[in-house]
Amino acid sequence: METLEGKLPHPLLIVDDRLDVLQALTRFFELDFECVLGAQSPPQAEQLLRVNQPTFLLCDYWLGESYPPSVEFIPRWRQEYPCLKRVVLMTGTKSSSIPHCPAIDDIFAKPLRLSGMVDYFKAYAQTLSADALHKSR
Repeated sequence: METLEGKLPHPLLIVDDRLDVLQALTRFFELDFECVLGAQSPPQAEQLLRVNQPTFLLCDYWLGESYPPSVEFIPRWRQEYPCLKRVVLMTGTKSSSIPHCPAIDDIFAKPLRLSGMVDYFKAYAQTLSADALHKSR
């Protein structure tokens, strides 16, 4: 489901420790989402999860030396924040070397194909809209 402006009404949270990457991704996704939130660390992300209840999460695998790989805390987020309907990991690491994590729905390798990522989220948003319509009947 899209709004009149053609933007997805489902909030997207992007987590990346590099400010330049976070800003670039935020600017890009703001073209297609009504609400794009950004965090540079897991604590910032958790605050945004609590307050804003995003539907989608796009998280970098490696968030710097101060934090474990995101596959170690995403399962807890998925359990504590049921608002997360789709969790996607982005990584410069070979995706086959990332440990399997059922809490992650998909992995996108860098360099990212951003238009493909938007299509991915839009397709899932249509599923959410169809489910909501079906439940309202």
